[in-house]
Amino acid sequence: YLTTSFSDHLRIRHKFGYKVDDKMWSFFNSLGVVLEDGKPARHFGDPVGVYVQYKRAKGDERPEEQIREEGNEAIARVRKRGVPIAVGTGEEYWMPPVELDQEIRRLYADAKYCLWQELDDALVLTIPNHVLFKTESDDRIDYVYHPNSGERLSTAAVDGLRKLRNSWGDSIPEVQLVISDGLNVRSLFDQGHLMPFLQALRQRLDQGGFRSGETNIVFRNGRVRAGYRTGELLFGNTNNGSSKHILIHIIGERPGSEHRNFSAYITCATASQWAKTGTIDHDITRVVSGISDTAFAPSLAAEEVVQLCNRLKS
Repeated sequence: YLTTSFSDHLRIRHKFGYKVDDKMWSFFNSLGVVLEDGKPARHFGDPVGVYVQYKRAKGDERPEEQIREEGNEAIARVRKRGVPIAVGTGEEYWMPPVELDQEIRRLYADAKYCLWQELDDALVLTIPNHVLFKTESDDRIDYVYHPNSGERLSTAAVDGLRKLRNSWGDSIPEVQLVISDGLNVRSLFDQGHLMPFLQALRQRLDQGGFRSGETNIVFRNGRVRAGYRTGELLFGNTNNGSSKHILIHIIGERPGSEHRNFSAYITCATASQWAKTGTIDHDITRVVSGISDTAFAPSLAAEEVVQLCNRLKS
């Protein structure tokens, strides 16, 4: 998708003579990226060359080799974080380099694979002390094509959550964990992802003095708002309306990067707020994203989640 969009954007501009904003066009022309007629200039597809011209325009008088070395080091740092940067062009100037084209197509294929993967029973069984529920999504197709279905809890889920709440009696936990496949179940179950995060998170919650529910609530075809509805059922029926309760929703992020990241959404509200059906939403939620063994290390992410819990609770 990214390759196609990038290529088509430049190709259509070339075919129909479209330009960017005049000031930006003049800026790119001054850097040697495009000519007045819109054709490629000497630094088109040469980000380091553009960087040299930019630094010169800013008054940098260092030798060009030194500036180029700095630019190449910056590109290497960005690429190391998994962000592709085009250097050069393909067969036509509006085409990306062959290597980049292949890389992005590989990521696109992986994104499709991740998006349609099901949270099967074998994966669920790897989660300790879990209880599994469904949203109103009939299947993965319904979940992807009708996002709202993944935000609503099935009747069986509502009944099951009420039973869990009743089993607590007056010992309602401060923190409850929810795990959903989201748009990328592989982001949770790739090696070194969810399990190390859960272990580190529970350890840090205990060290921080939080009373957390022992059960891991798992949703098949769940979206972020399914977590809010869960919090309403678990926390919204207490005698102490001013007591604060935190729901941490661990969910697969949108696929499309080689990292296969997941996120943790942290929502803290009083029992009286949780009791108001449909009012808890993204505006009071904080998120720690980009969690994986190749991006934001699960152990470090767990530490940040607990830090946010402390700030939200105070």
